[in-house]
Amino acid sequence: MSGFDAPSLPASALFIETEECLLVFPSAVEAEDCLKGADVAEGLYPTAYGPRGERFEVVSERGAVRIRAAGTEKRPDELKQQLLRYFEACGDPADEDEALDVLVSRAWAIEHDYWERCGEGRARTGIPPWAYGVLILLAGGLVYLLLS
Repeated sequence: MSGFDAPSLPASALFIETEECLLVFPSAVEAEDCLKGADVAEGLYPTAYGPRGERFEVVSERGAVRIRAAGTEKRPDELKQQLLRYFEACGDPADEDEALDVLVSRAWAIEHDYWERCGEGRARTGIPPWAYGVLILLAGGLVYLLLS
């Protein structure tokens, strides 16, 4: 992995199948927050997988996205095929002989690096969430001074 230690893969990581790519989230909660219920209702996300091929259903309930265990046996071969497509789309094809856990870790490292560079946990402005609290307090103080 080109000399850098990949971040630890969360046990709750989720790999969501789409027609064109594979979406990777640290948890079902994160995925539910990011996906749109209308897209789920249209069938854009037919299946999700855990890191070892556990299957999950992606459903829309009254417009809210819900991800729940499918109750079927693990499908590691299906997840592996999705990951091979993912690496092909990234322009870095993977060897079909690579173990599933290696492919999962590589995909997680790529996605984790992407979110770190984009400022995961921050607003699109790049301002950390705590800074908004400071800005609100400063604005409130300014309004108080102007009105007194």
